[in-house]
Amino acid sequence: MANIYVIDACALIATTNNEKRAESIYKIYTKIHQSKYSHEIEQYSLRIHYINLLEYYYIFLKAKGKQYANEKLHKIKQSNITIATTFNEEIFHLVGRIKATYHDLSLADAFALAETIISNGTLITFDKGFKLAEKAKEAKFFNHIPN
Repeated sequence: MANIYVIDACALIATTNNEKRAESIYKIYTKIHQSKYSHEIEQYSLRIHYINLLEYYYIFLKAKGKQYANEKLHKIKQSNITIATTFNEEIFHLVGRIKATYHDLSLADAFALAETIISNGTLITFDKGFKLAEKAKEAKFFNHIPN
């Protein structure tokens, strides 16, 4: 059984900055790392859409400069996080519908939600802009720690 998690830029920044609110995400990172080297039935994976990775990058570029942003980007690319680069008709229309429905979501957040829906995953975010989508049960949202 695959447990797919999709992380948005907000949550990834929180983990990079070792924010207290990100402590729960570290348990998912551990599960992902363990499942990579295990033959257990239950597998874990973590994904980020390229658009959300771009958001992560430009936030650090603006705040801390090119060298820091490039180092963090390189670290993510070398990690167990799968970078989803798909931009096809399916995601085009899904992102459009999400953005039209949830006006408060940024375009990058619409990509995170679309990636979550397409992968049948669980979205990890600390962004309060997703509240309406969560209430409408658009996707599963991270709100507990896996055993």
